Amino acid sequence: MHLAFFVKEFCMIINPLSIRVNEKHKRVRSDFGDIRELANSINEFGLMHPIVVDKLPEEDRADGKEYILIAGERRLKAVCLLGWKEVPATLIGDTNEVSRKAMELEENVKRKDLHWIEQEACIAQLHELKQALLGAAVDGSRTDAGWGVRDTAKLLNK
Repeated sequence: MHLAFFVKEFCMIINPLSIRVNEKHKRVRSDFGDIRELANSINEFGLMHPIVVDKLPEEDRADGKEYILIAGERRLKAVCLLGWKEVPATLIGDTNEVSRKAMELEENVKRKDLHWIEQEACIAQLHELKQALLGAAVDGSRTDAGWGVRDTAKLLNK
């Protein structure tokens, strides 16, 4: 069975507090990492990837939740931490527990972390970009002017 033939997608803005995280199934991710760091990134750059939800049937809304999360639990936690009242979401219609779990697993299995060499190159590029935007910090300077290695290390929690 091909899920793509049955998936209907709609982009919309919803209240993050109206989303239920399905507690019936153990989520793939147990370590959510630093949600505060993700929240800071979202606050600075916006939410680059919408969360993915489906609408709950009327009979399943006793707790006031209107949607069920399919993908994006870290992003959902981060926007809630920021106190957002609206969040971009992709609504995928006509799902059931099995298809939602299949989509969640597919998203997590197909995600590929950066190779350490790629990650180091990204860090170097980010450092150079911040220096281009904010100016380079003077070596040994304790002023707030410019961007230095300490700033990059702090950004990476190192």
